[in-house]
Amino acid sequence: MSETQVTARKVRKRLSYKEEIVMIRRMPKVQRFIVAMKFVGVVLLAIGIEGVITHNWALAVAGISAGLVTSVVPIKVNVLACLACNSPLVKGQAICTKCGAPQM
Repeated sequence: MSETQVTARKVRKRLSYKEEIVMIRRMPKVQRFIVAMKFVGVVLLAIGIEGVITHNWALAVAGISAGLVTSVVPIKVNVLACLACNSPLVKGQAICTKCGAPQM
């Protein structure tokens, strides 16, 4: 029997800060807007929690409800190019075969 050794390609686990900024700049405008709305949702949720702590119930209800709606709703935009290296992707491909970057 002949044994063949299979080695897996090492993939970086995290992107650097500059690579993330470049990735966000390469996104289509709709997807950039979605990323911004997710961030705004987290901020609104924090404002709602602050309303609970300070017993300002109007702020709590408005902040938590708006934060949950904007940050929890799953929205996906299909992009047929890798956001990190701009190589072409197959529809539904989650990880780039060229650079190993996960797609948002």
